[in-house]
Amino acid sequence: MSRLTRGHAIAAVAALLLLLVTAVDWWSSDAGEDARRTEGLAQPEPGEGPEQRQFDNDIRSDASIQAEQAERNAWQPDGALDLVVLLLVLASVAAALAAAALRAAERRAPPGAIVAALAMLAALAVALDVVRTGTEAGGQVKLGAPLALIALAALAFGSARAAREDEGEERAATADGARTSAAG
Repeated sequence: MSRLTRGHAIAAVAALLLLLVTAVDWWSSDAGEDARRTEGLAQPEPGEGPEQRQFDNDIRSDASIQAEQAERNAWQPDGALDLVVLLLVLASVAAALAAAALRAAERRAPPGAIVAALAMLAALAVALDVVRTGTEAGGQVKLGAPLALIALAALAFGSARAAREDEGEERAATADGARTSAAG
């Protein structure tokens, strides 16, 4: 792990966080948000009878089910754009983790610029999906989508930094080689 540059480490951590964020809710609907509010309001009060507590529990349970049906995360694509988003996010995660693992193993890693470009493309797809969902009648953007944009930005930043660091190391190695040849 000590072979990782700071850029590779940033990109790898961002990739792992992005993978976690894919499980957080990204989208909902107005009906789903109303169901979540109902679920929060249907709390049993102290001193209520067993029938009222059961009634409140039934309402909370029904509201929870309705909200869950309206909410989606990245693993639940609802159309072609959502599928493209998922594939680009997964490709970004895989490329960043592969680059870090190969760097740690002192193998040739995918160029950081390519990983950064892939992450930026994924961020653009997420942003388009956010705009589409936000402008749909009844569409609600949840916490997962903005968190994914932040993680993708960090992944792109780390990958771009890794590319600069790798380039600097290559220049230094070339200069060392030239000095060794001239001295020899």
